Amino acid sequence: MIDLKQFYHKNVKLIDTDGKEWIGYVEDYEYADENYEEKECIDLDVGDRGISFYIDEIKSIEEIN
Repeated sequence: MIDLKQFYHKNVKLIDTDGKEWIGYVEDYEYADENYEEKECIDLDVGDRGISFYIDEIKSIEEIN
């Protein structure tokens, strides 16, 4: 299981469950009880927009410099 909290305020490379690669900055983390879906979630700033990813939409994530 991925520990999303460790990526809060970090630059990351994320691969979603569709195989698409995203590189950006994790600007927010939500606990499961803080959102409607009741799943952990991160908000990724990818430059020109922000994208939310629930934990079950993430295949892999790693910190980058």
